[in-house]
Amino acid sequence: LINVENVTKKYKENTALNNVSFSVNQGETLAIVGPNGAGKSTLMSLLFGTLNYDDGNIFFQGIDVMKNTNKYMTKYFYFL
Repeated sequence: LINVENVTKKYKENTALNNVSFSVNQGETLAIVGPNGAGKSTLMSLLFGTLNYDDGNIFFQGIDVMKNTNKYMTKYFYFL
């Protein structure tokens, strides 16, 4: 369902995410936890397609997130 492959995101000299990879299959639940500044919000923005990553790939149902709009992505994500 979601494939994150070697994703890196930098803000000037600061690296928010460095070579992050994971996958989530349909029916699985993913929790993103970590201390302040760990890159949780950055990762969510990348998954939504509202922020571009510097390296790697993110696919949602086989579709490249970078090539799709926020409107397309948000209809598939649910938050409690």
